[in-house]
Amino acid sequence: RATVSLSAASVLAWLDWAAMRPMTELEYEKACRGGNNTPAPLEFAWGNTTIAPVNTATNQGAANETWATGNANYAGGGAPNLAIRCGALATASSTRTSSGATFYGIMEMSGNATEFAIYAGSATGRTFTGLHGDGVLTATAESNTANWPSTTNNLSITGRGGYFADLIATLQICNRSAGGLDYASNFGTHGGRGVRTGE
Repeated sequence: RATVSLSAASVLAWLDWAAMRPMTELEYEKACRGGNNTPAPLEFAWGNTTIAPVNTATNQGAANETWATGNANYAGGGAPNLAIRCGALATASSTRTSSGATFYGIMEMSGNATEFAIYAGSATGRTFTGLHGDGVLTATAESNTANWPSTTNNLSITGRGGYFADLIATLQICNRSAGGLDYASNFGTHGGRGVRTGE
């Protein structure tokens, strides 16, 4: 099951410790639609505007949880109003659209848990250099990588992709309604996902 109720501070500390880094808003969009693909109006992570809420679970909460219908976990239909198992919509015969997968096969980038990303709408967010964490945290267990969001570099992080109780528009790749988020606040809707720069 996707983990939610995380603060940006908690996610960033874990990413620093794990030698990963947060993604930028532009990386979020590239992860969804792929490189050099033209954006489509109001598209979701799976590359089109076809969306249906998950409905009718089998083994909900278990490691083999599956859903009979739907390609996204959001408010509507028989959706459970909580995060579901990561990858629960992918099967041996599912398509990119029916499984809710991105161009690269990444699951749940639209719905389930909101993704923290570096906020391009903030001057401090635009100073992000993409440095990876180094496995060393501060004495208070916070990340300390240069130019990452912090208590002194606040509101340089945002949420993208929507979550399990969100409306359809928030799940669209182009949605930027979250704006800058407070670094230390816990969000019952936000999970954590890290990236590494290819070498």
